[in-house]
Amino acid sequence: MTMTEKDNSEATFRDLMGRSARPAATDVPRRRPRRPVPRPAARDYSRNPPQFQIIERPPAKFSRSGVNRASLRKFEKGALLPMEKLDLHGFVRDQAVRELEHRLQQCAENNVRCLLVVVGIGRFSKGLPVLKPHILSYLMQHSGVLAYAPARSSDGGGGAVYVMLRR
Repeated sequence: MTMTEKDNSEATFRDLMGRSARPAATDVPRRRPRRPVPRPAARDYSRNPPQFQIIERPPAKFSRSGVNRASLRKFEKGALLPMEKLDLHGFVRDQAVRELEHRLQQCAENNVRCLLVVVGIGRFSKGLPVLKPHILSYLMQHSGVLAYAPARSSDGGGGAVYVMLRR
């Protein structure tokens, strides 16, 4: 391409672009800025675990009233993919609850909607599983938890739960 051809193509381009209509600033819809959501102050559970009532046999799945039914069905089927995973294998009860509380705080700060909590099925506990009822009891009483349901077999089956969190 010679210099004159290049100059002609640039001039033609400028002519075409100069004729194009530009939207007026009033034509563009404006969005209201989102108000920041107040977050509760972080609590330190390094010494004392959170206090909650332990339910001996908590239900396998739980949801608070007011949760959208369509979202709940997707959640229970595993269609709402977990954004975070917490593996509690090898933890004792108090350590597991502290770790879960810490992770729930992190999820609230990072706007995580779904969490996968792996607790195991309690093979090495004598008699009934120890950790899972403790964790499910805690989840039922935590204000940031909207629902929980057993995980699909590919995500841990009976030894894991999906946890739906508030936005």
